[in-house]
Amino acid sequence: MVAREHGELAELLAALEAGGKGPDAAWTVRCAQILDMDGMCVSTQADSGELLWFSDELSTRLDDLQFTLGEGPSYEAGEHGSMSLTADLRTSSARRWTAFAPGAEELGVRSVFAFPLRLGAISVGALTGYRREPRPLADESVDAALSLCDALTLHLLSTLSPPARSARSARSARPGPYENESTHNRPSGLHRAVVHQASGMLSVELGVNLATALDRLRAYAFSHNRPIVAVSRDVVARRLQLTADCSGPGPCPGPGHSESGNR
Repeated sequence: MVAREHGELAELLAALEAGGKGPDAAWTVRCAQILDMDGMCVSTQADSGELLWFSDELSTRLDDLQFTLGEGPSYEAGEHGSMSLTADLRTSSARRWTAFAPGAEELGVRSVFAFPLRLGAISVGALTGYRREPRPLADESVDAALSLCDALTLHLLSTLSPPARSARSARSARPGPYENESTHNRPSGLHRAVVHQASGMLSVELGVNLATALDRLRAYAFSHNRPIVAVSRDVVARRLQLTADCSGPGPCPGPGHSESGNR
């Protein structure tokens, strides 16, 4: 890492200190550049996981894919507290992601690198980057990513209440590729707020718990090859009704859904 890159890394770390402006879209873009990646995002962990900041549309789609499938490097990094560095999604080590690996390739992604945002036993989420070409991450990039993760974890724990974020962060982050400006500017600023809203509606309508309702949204989005945010928006707007029986192409984990209305 050359002196200029060291200086840029110091600026990124300074933004995460007390009194710093904090992360935003520009921060993730610079982060990707310094770490020699094509894009990056910051997300929180588990089923209520949220996409906080991202550098580009493909980063958003990659994170949404993992959220829809419930598997992938970001999940592993967040759950196990260890790095998940996959230089080539076609290698045997990536076969454990039976749905994510081919799905990511369809998006044009060949390498994915996920770093845990963790402090002791507290797991916050993951910092995840991707490349369109298969190539391992240099040692200096790994070291820089770990330094950023340490500072980012402290920043998140001190300023945010995951999965919610501050109004300042909500204003500075970019809207997702499946959102219009009015959706992005909602008070919560959450990328997947509509997903949680749709899960609540399904839970009541189908008489199931929230986890099962979310699984049905995920199953429908995956089997119909649609973004889960777009599916959820249709459910909330009553353009799409999911029922207790599963129909349509593709796998459906557990009780599924059939479609009525617009796709």
